Order: sequence, then structure tokens, then C-alpha cells
Amino acid sequence: MQPPVPRILFPLTIVIALVGFLSGFQMRGTVDVGETEGRVTVRTTPEGATVVVNGRLAGGSPVTLSGLKPGTYLLRFEKQGFTTLNKTIEVIAGSQDLEAQLVPEPAGSVRVSVKPDGAEVLLDGEFRGLTPLGPLTVPAGLHELLVRKTNFAPYVMQVNVEPGQELRYENFALRDLMLEGLRRYTEVEPQRVSRYVELSRYLFKIGQMEEAAEQFGRAMQVASKDLAFAAEISPADQDVERRLRGEDMARLQEELNRMRGSNAPGADVFRKRFEVRQQQLAQEHIEHWMWVRMAAEAMIRDKRFEQAEDIFKRHIAAAPKSPSLHEAYWALLSVRMNLHNISLVKETCANIKTLFGTNPDILSHAGQAMGAESGLFQNAEHTEVLDQAAGLLNAALAVAPEPEPKARVLTALAQNAQLAGAHDRAIELYRQAATVTPDAGVKEVRTLEIGKALTAANHIPEAKAHYAEMVRTAKDPNVKQQAQNFLNALPK
Repeated sequence: MQPPVPRILFPLTIVIALVGFLSGFQMRGTVDVGETEGRVTVRTTPEGATVVVNGRLAGGSPVTLSGLKPGTYLLRFEKQGFTTLNKTIEVIAGSQDLEAQLVPEPAGSVRVSVKPDGAEVLLDGEFRGLTPLGPLTVPAGLHELLVRKTNFAPYVMQVNVEPGQELRYENFALRDLMLEGLRRYTEVEPQRVSRYVELSRYLFKIGQMEEAAEQFGRAMQVASKDLAFAAEISPADQDVERRLRGEDMARLQEELNRMRGSNAPGADVFRKRFEVRQQQLAQEHIEHWMWVRMAAEAMIRDKRFEQAEDIFKRHIAAAPKSPSLHEAYWALLSVRMNLHNISLVKETCANIKTLFGTNPDILSHAGQAMGAESGLFQNAEHTEVLDQAAGLLNAALAVAPEPEPKARVLTALAQNAQLAGAHDRAIELYRQAATVTPDAGVKEVRTLEIGKALTAANHIPEAKAHYAEMVRTAKDPNVKQQAQNFLNALPK
């Protein structure tokens, strides 16, 4: 009897290698006879693809699919910018590795550079960025492009992107609905200065500086014309329009100052273009003081005093009966002060006395303005300018009809005397001003000035006595406190 043949036990594991390169797949597997479920580890190149198994989301690659019963499964791989890949696999009991190579989908690009900057760009309803934008990689095919911005009409169109093609949307602007509305307002209400100011301000804001300057010029042109009313407009409505015109005029100057002083990009363009427009309007309407004054302001700001003098002289010659003639003479006097031409200053003073010799306010204003600018001159010329100013003030004093106007002129004469170093004369004039002042509160304020003049003249004991008396008798607590402060500040 032969001995029994020894039994050699082999593990009941069969290694199966499945290698395939069909449709971008490579699959390897190990079958374990003892297992009844399959497990598939899925990887993709590139990673991050969405993996869908039999229509159900499994996760993002790499991902391990476990607990699968052997059989046929449909896998789908999705990733933006790549062609969707579908593949049927056979799952066996055991472990399998699956690798999928994704293929970039055919694509082109889109570039959007329209005005204004900062518009939203949406492609197929998805926000992609703000203009200027691009190039954006876009799958080949039909897409909906939407460009939108608040206060602008949206731009919508179907675009067909070809593989490798770049579509450019540039060199055009979205319709500005706000701008269109502001333009319509100027057509509906052509007499409203504010409509042109609002339009100009908006144009300035969006950087259209040349047209902003042009529209501001139109605002000024409308402002220079008298309001015209149709016969059916009631007196009450006419009063409303006049009130609105007054408000518009104040706003006109306010907005002009703001835009002139702006540091916004392109503001220099506005200033230069507006000045050119101002000069044109001033030449065309030399008889209108508003045009002349505004044009001259730019000249004076740039110290072009000769040009300002010339335009003031031509305005005076063109409008000798203008209700603003005195303002033109004030301005001419100031310009000639800045030109340091004492003979022309004297000539202007003489003309003011001749033309406005019965108006104390015009005479007094001119005299005070001269005093304020007298520092432009030195030595003998300084004295001569103050003498001319005093002449205007004395002429005003001679025709001042009531106590308060006289008190104001006497105060101005006292200030002029102080500028000339005539302190004793100033003290006397301040005393006269306080004496004729009818209002008790104003009288106390002007009486304080006497103490200041006494101090400036170095009459310290008298100044002390003056302030002490005011501390004792003043009714206004603020005046009383000021007098005490001045008294405390005097040398002991």
C-alpha cells in the first residue's frame, strides 16, 4: 500500500488583472473568492471631477466606491472645462482600481471691455466678474451674455463661441438711463438753471469733463436771461418760479466752486474747458455782469490782473446803466490795487464818488475794501491809498441818512485811521460811533473797540479805567466778560 499523497492547500484567491485603455479608462482588479461585494477606487486626471454612479452622486475624485454588488454600473465624470465622460464598468467581488483621463472640452474665450467700467458680466446666468474683464475661457457653443450696471440699460445677446476663437465686446457703452433722463429734464424745463447744473454735475461724476463744462456754460447762459412766462401762468406760479431761480443761482455758484476745486481725475480738463467757455460767453455778453464777473474770477485767480482790468473796463463801457455797475467798479478798484497802479486807483475812486456819491453803502464798501488791501502798497503809496479810502468813507458819512449807517461809517473810518497809525484819531472816531449807535447791545460792542484803540495807542491807564467801567456797567454778559478779559491782559 502506497503512502498517502500529501495534500498541498492553496489559498482560494485568484488574482485577476484587467487592463484596458478604452475611452480614457484604465482598470485593474483583484478578485477574492471569499468576498461577495466589490470595491472600486476611482481616480481621474485631473483630480476633482464629480463622479456619478448609476445617476447618483458618489463624490469628487479620487473616491472609493464600496459595498457594490457585482454587476454592470454606469459611471459619469464631470468637470468644468472638460468633456463629460460616460463609461460602463463590470464590478467584481473584491477590489478594483479605475483611472479616467478627462479630455478638455473645445473652448474659446470672451473678452468684455465696455463703458462704464465696473459693469457686471454674467454668462449663462453665472456672475463672472466686472468690466473690463477677460479673456474668459468659455466652452464652445451657444451662451447668453449679459452686461448690466445700475442706472444703465442692460446689454443681452446670444453668443456662439467657436473652439479657439476669442470674441471681443468692446468700444461701445451701455445706454446711460440716468444721463438720458437728465437730458430730458433740460428739454422739458429749459428755464430751470438747476436742470443744467444737475446734468453738468453728473457728467463731471462720470468723467465726461468737456461736456460737463459745456452744460455748465448753458446753465450760466440760462441764468443770465430773465424768466419769461406764458399768459396762462398765474402770478402765484410766477412767484414760485422766481423763488426757484434764486435758489438755482445760489446752487450754480456752489456747484461751480465745488467742481473747480475738485481733485477728481480729469478735473483740470473741466477747469480749462469751462474757462474757455466762460471767456466766450463773456465776450458774447459783455454787458452781462454775471458773465464778466465769473470770467474775471479765473483771471484774478491766475493773477492775470491786466486781462481782468480790461474785461471790467469793457463791461463798464458796454453797460453804463447796469444795476450791477457799482460791483464792476468795486472789482475794477481791487484789480488796480493789485496792479500797484496808484494813479489808476485814484482815478477809480474819483469815478466812484462821481457816480455813486449819494449812496453811502457803495462808498463805504469801496473805502473799506481799499483799507483791507492797503498792505499791497508801502511807505508813501500806502499812506496815499489810505487817504483815498478815507475820502470815500467821509463822502459816505456825509450822505448817511440815519444814526446806524453813520455809526458803521465812523467805525470804518476809525479802522482806517488805525491802519494809518493815527491812534488818537481812531479813538475819537470810535467814541463818535458808539455815541450815535441807537441799539444798546451794539453800542456796548462798539464801546469795547474804544478800549482796544486806547491800548493800541499805549494809553494804558485810560484803557484800564475804560474796561473797568464796562465791567461795572455792561448789560450783555458776553461783553462784560470780554471787558474783564481785556482788563486782565493789560500790563499791571
